[in-house]
Amino acid sequence: MIIFILLLSVIGFAFTFVLAKKSWQTGVGVVCGGIFILSLLLVTANFVSHFGMKKVVETQSIELVSSADGLDVLLYQPLGDGSEKVYLYQTPDTKEPKPTDTNYVTNTVTEGTPPELVTETSYWEYENDFYKLFFGIVNNNHEFIEAENTFNIPETWEVLSVDQMKEFGKLAKERQASFKEDAQKEIQAKMMEAIQKDPSLATDKEKQQTMIDQWTVELQNQMMQDLLNEVK
Repeated sequence: MIIFILLLSVIGFAFTFVLAKKSWQTGVGVVCGGIFILSLLLVTANFVSHFGMKKVVETQSIELVSSADGLDVLLYQPLGDGSEKVYLYQTPDTKEPKPTDTNYVTNTVTEGTPPELVTETSYWEYENDFYKLFFGIVNNNHEFIEAENTFNIPETWEVLSVDQMKEFGKLAKERQASFKEDAQKEIQAKMMEAIQKDPSLATDKEKQQTMIDQWTVELQNQMMQDLLNEVK
């Protein structure tokens, strides 16, 4: 509507003030000129200061899964000097990690469960239907302002850069054989020590297997942590 008012006021000013031959035409032209100036000020206020609009915030929460196989991790890619990061997150419905946006978007990582991404997106919307009708032709309703991403991840998750994750995978592959050998030796030593303390274990194969499984998991976790400490 505001655009039509501007056009009509310009036309009215041209036909009544510029081409005026009578005093009443001059008066109407002045009124049209005033309407044009006021309309222009309102358009400027709407464009610059979002006159007639209000800020609204929409909150969305989505479930997260690990951004890499074999390790609970949230990946990121540093930009520039590293002060800004693009996070690569994955949900149960996506096959590949999805990057966060970079324009007017802030990212925060906090400790929490379950793993989820909470996004608060701010928009400009018209305060009521009158302002929407008045300025609607400008097509700026629901105009994006900014977004705040909060990644809530459990304490057991890691936050690694893409390069760190690549280095972790490389080291894990290189040391896989030596780890198996070292783990077998350590488990054998643990078993011998356990049998010395409890001779009945020598014939209890089921209990032996339970203990071996437990030790294997513990050693794998320790190896993973050692590798993570090395790449971080």
